[in-house]
Amino acid sequence: VLFGSRERELSSLSKPFLETIGALHEQYENLQLIAPTLPSLEYNVTNLLSGIDVPCNVVKDQNFKWDALASCDVALAASGTVALELSYLGVPHIIGYKAHPLTALILKLVVKTKYAHLANILLNEEVVPEYLQTKCSAGKLTRAMMRLLRYPEEQVKQKQAFARLHEKLQLGAGETPSERAAAYVLRMAA
Repeated sequence: VLFGSRERELSSLSKPFLETIGALHEQYENLQLIAPTLPSLEYNVTNLLSGIDVPCNVVKDQNFKWDALASCDVALAASGTVALELSYLGVPHIIGYKAHPLTALILKLVVKTKYAHLANILLNEEVVPEYLQTKCSAGKLTRAMMRLLRYPEEQVKQKQAFARLHEKLQLGAGETPSERAAAYVLRMAA
């Protein structure tokens, strides 16, 4: 589970994400969580997750972040850079996000892309389900995560799309997926 890199994201996503984890744990009693986060948010994330009865490893060391992400079967993530990283690593996932209502309104007026997830934008299709604003509810997130867990073909579809994305990005030495994606999006916008 990836709550995001800002306190505001952690605050707005904690309720639907934690309720989703609780619902998943009812169905999958062997559920284990990995929660990569930034050192500045470790205390808050650890406190949040201490209130649930699911084994969890909070990973704050950025040197281990990629290994932690790659070890996941599926992921529930805040929309942002980490979602592209999950795609690059081939980890099936869904995204959720709740911005301040005024921010959401401004974004709706200014941003003209069909999707929020960079993989979806780059592939021009909704490969990764997006649950934004009012759609970011525990019920919807739980149903989407259950689909990923119950139907292997859903995971395969995402992994195949991620392979296409990987080819499209073709990272150079020392280049991150988000840097390449940003360059690609800028070329498309020009």
